[in-house]
Amino acid sequence: PKGQGAAPVSAIAIPYRDTLKPSGLDLPEGLSFDDWQGVGEFLKLTEGAVQWWLGDWSNYGESRYGEKYSQALDATERSYQTLRNAAWVAKSITLSRRRDNLSFAHHEAVAALDPPEQDRLLLEATSQGWSRTRLREAVAIYKADLAKKPLPKPKKQPAEPVIATESAETMAAAIVQGSQAKTSPFRNLPVSAPEPSPEPQD
Repeated sequence: PKGQGAAPVSAIAIPYRDTLKPSGLDLPEGLSFDDWQGVGEFLKLTEGAVQWWLGDWSNYGESRYGEKYSQALDATERSYQTLRNAAWVAKSITLSRRRDNLSFAHHEAVAALDPPEQDRLLLEATSQGWSRTRLREAVAIYKADLAKKPLPKPKKQPAEPVIATESAETMAAAIVQGSQAKTSPFRNLPVSAPEPSPEPQD
């Protein structure tokens, strides 16, 4: 139904949403300190979340709407590269593995790694309070160490036995010779030079 897509946005608790304008924030007179502080917290949330929202929104549209998806991207008036980068990071790091206390840029720094390494470095960044620059340095060190590791040697395949082949003529001659050697009555007699014939008597 028309307008259904706006429901998630309207469900967000936006303080003084009527004061939000494309060109500024028109806060009312007499705003209490607590309310003013709440608006600031909301602005901080949106600043860090908008890239995630764009990425998830883009991936959802790409998977469901085909050509209409491209038209909607044009309507955002954001650069193609910005939207594709946000979509890539959002797809590389699923919602359940993102860390609210780290910025989008932190997640972007590890997006190209395998999920176990993403989780490890994001946890390290959280516990150590790393800036996004420090996290990028850790990613660079990890990639450098990975490049130094030798690739596993391929297993040697057993050599195939070499089977000598003989021509039919050679095999036939060997069979004939073997047959003759077995049937000759003289095969066990010693071989000696013939005795000279006696000279004739005068």
